[in-house]
Amino acid sequence: MRVTQNRSRDRVNPQEVQRRLKAGLIAPVPAPGVARAFFVQKVAYLPTNVGCQCALVYKATQTGQCFGAVCRNHGMPSLGDTAMQRLDRTFVAVLKNGALCALLFAGLVSASTAQQQDGQSSQTIAAAGSDEGATEGAPGSDAAAQAAAADAIAQKLSNPVAALISVPIQINYDDNYGPTDKGSVWRTNVQPVIPISLNDDWNMISRTIIPVVKQSDVPLPGISESGMGDIVQSLFFSPKKPTAGGLIWGVGPVLNLPTSTKESLGPEAWAAGPTGLVLKQSGPWTYGALANHIWSFAKEDKTEINASFVQPFVSYITPKKLTYYLNTESTYNWETKDWSVPINFGANQLMKVGNQIMQVGGGLRYWAESSEFGPEGWGVRLNIIFVFPK
Repeated sequence: MRVTQNRSRDRVNPQEVQRRLKAGLIAPVPAPGVARAFFVQKVAYLPTNVGCQCALVYKATQTGQCFGAVCRNHGMPSLGDTAMQRLDRTFVAVLKNGALCALLFAGLVSASTAQQQDGQSSQTIAAAGSDEGATEGAPGSDAAAQAAAADAIAQKLSNPVAALISVPIQINYDDNYGPTDKGSVWRTNVQPVIPISLNDDWNMISRTIIPVVKQSDVPLPGISESGMGDIVQSLFFSPKKPTAGGLIWGVGPVLNLPTSTKESLGPEAWAAGPTGLVLKQSGPWTYGALANHIWSFAKEDKTEINASFVQPFVSYITPKKLTYYLNTESTYNWETKDWSVPINFGANQLMKVGNQIMQVGGGLRYWAESSEFGPEGWGVRLNIIFVFPK
């Protein structure tokens, strides 16, 4: 928990911040990969050493002095919680507890049935996915072929460069943002995955992240916005067959597109760099890591991006096609010299609703490390993945 002293000088006046934002005198520019923002003059980046050790700072145009800065040594006046904010936090607490109970229940059910046949759950996806794993000549109603089809889809969903069209929708909630720990963010990531066969040996897999953001009291109390953030587009060139040692890998470019609808929802910068992953699948286990690094390259952009992303991951598929996962989505910001490290764990169940194959689940995340005014403690993640087997 961050501790601030209640000093009267240099406190932020939220109304003054909003007035200056609307007047265009200052602009919030989020640092890439983390949740905090820097208030800067639009004409130039404003360094933080202007009279105090400010993490969020803006400067009066005429005097050049630190005006209303939020510093490590300066607190903020409490604005109190509205009834809606209290209701929102109550709802999130219920959601967190519900997600934890659901995970515990799923674990108990999986443990009690791990030795049983998974016939019924496999049959639900056999009709649409039998060609994913069935052997030639096996009848469609054959239980072994159905189980193989279900297992093939579950395995491919654990492989980021598998030749499987899917549309994951990831809903994240995190709170304790800002200098008073009262900010919160809902972030829905729509992440279509489209494999393209290049020849007999290679695939190109397109993975897109389209974020839709709703943030309250971020970056400061009294400031709430919603809209779309910057789109991140990755392309992986991957061999169709694993190596002799069973490794699956892919490399390619990653591009950050300045699509944010509002300045506080994304860096609004063109950036690019390399990305790659390596993994191995052994029975029900999948383990590996994905990484990328991006730099901004357009001089007219308001934000400099220089960030590394590392995502080690491991998953386990039960006989009932319930997939448990554990990963981190760690970002190091080379501009601000800090880490953002959420640890995610949860479970997703493969199922069929009508004619649609999907994977549904969720889990919790714990922020082991974050930026000065980034999220803290526990967060919630819900997953819905629409699957379109060939």
